[in-house]
Amino acid sequence: EVAYRKALVSFDALVRKDPGNASWRRERGNVLSNWGHSLIDKGDAKNATDLLNQALTNHQALLAKDPANTNWQLDVSRIHFRLADANMWSGDYPAALTAYRTAHEIRIGLLQKDPNSPLWRRLVAWSHWKLGAAELVTGDLEAAEANASAARDSRAALSAASPDQAGLRNELAQSHLLLARIASKRGRGDLATTAIEQ
Repeated sequence: EVAYRKALVSFDALVRKDPGNASWRRERGNVLSNWGHSLIDKGDAKNATDLLNQALTNHQALLAKDPANTNWQLDVSRIHFRLADANMWSGDYPAALTAYRTAHEIRIGLLQKDPNSPLWRRLVAWSHWKLGAAELVTGDLEAAEANASAARDSRAALSAASPDQAGLRNELAQSHLLLARIASKRGRGDLATTAIEQ
């Protein structure tokens, strides 16, 4: 935390000297976002949420001035994702689902502009997976299965196109495991076994 605090002090000073510098403002927001994200893993959801909300305000201001900027859009979607993770940790599932869906909508918009982008396809698959996992927790099994299936299908296509990428194979395996958990919750042990075997 000391490193994040020092970095934030440095970027605050830079932004004060040059308030119109979008690069400094973006870096300041990224420090807040990364700091908040690091606290989620430590179980400090409250302070994580506070920092992430500050980061969101910072990046939304940048996006408002340049709404077509894909970097700003991606930054905002990432912060929503992290806020959702913090909300899941604290048990605020409605807020988590709202944040995941907001991130998902931004990523869908990016994918629609460039449907062949492996990056956007991978990020959309991640948001489908996160939504499915959250919906499993909240008991919305139909929605969970739909999102988990969408994640699996997208990841299967990405993995087939890049079979040497272990990361893609791992993400595909996670999709199969999520589908197995959903099937098990629905009392379909046969489908759970099939999903695990894939």
